[in-house]
Amino acid sequence: MCQKCGCPLLGSFHADHVQPFSKGGWTVTGNGQALCGPCNVTKGDRYE
Repeated sequence: MCQKCGCPLLGSFHADHVQPFSKGGWTVTGNGQALCGPCNVTKGDRYE
């Protein structure tokens, strides 16, 4: 399930950084969330 909009993630998802990598976020499990493609593209490198 997409952690932003709640849609089912059927087969593929985007592994997103909660704190954006470009803004110092680490690539660790605690800073990750599964998003659908449209939500991840919309989020970009912003905190949400």
